[in-house]
Amino acid sequence: MGNLTDDVFVFCLQSSSVKWAQFWGSHQRFFRQMLLSAKVPHLAKLALEHVHTRNMAVVIGLQSTGESNIGQAMDQMAANGEVSLFSFLYGQLY
Repeated sequence: MGNLTDDVFVFCLQSSSVKWAQFWGSHQRFFRQMLLSAKVPHLAKLALEHVHTRNMAVVIGLQSTGESNIGQAMDQMAANGEVSLFSFLYGQLY
């Protein structure tokens, strides 16, 4: 929808179990990101040590679950009118 007022309205219309599922999903995503960000200072220190003292090249990859890619694929499936058990379950989780 894109409009915060519309999003809040839709949220209020949903059943209580859906609201709780969305709440806990957001809760888990928040803390996953917070834990990842807590690791960055140590990782940066370790990377700089390897660059300067060992003359090594450092490659850092931050991994995620690919949730945004799944969401885009689900939106595309919905736009094409494709519905599957997977799309239904994904919709219940996020």
